Amino acid sequence: MTVSPNQKIQELISFLPSKDIPIAKKHFINRDIDLLKELVDSAIYKIKKNLKSESPREDYLNLDLDKLYELQSTINAYLILIGDVDDTVYEDEDDEGLNPNLENL
Repeated sequence: MTVSPNQKIQELISFLPSKDIPIAKKHFINRDIDLLKELVDSAIYKIKKNLKSESPREDYLNLDLDKLYELQSTINAYLILIGDVDDTVYEDEDDEGLNPNLENL
């Protein structure tokens, strides 16, 4: 049985940091998918940055980044499906030079 993108997003929201879950659910219920995408992108960035620090937060150590990446890609695919795509490309400091869409500055 195939799971719809809506169901998949609802399931994966639970893998966000606990303080972000109610906000994510609110954005999802209100169909503010762009705001949900921003929240997920921000959470992933914060978690990655925090995990690289000398003393990472305990609550971030137990988060499943693979599930968060899956949530991120599911949201991106959903936005493409509904035709609401932001063409802005954000460069991640870890991925510098790997995005073919970025021009040399």
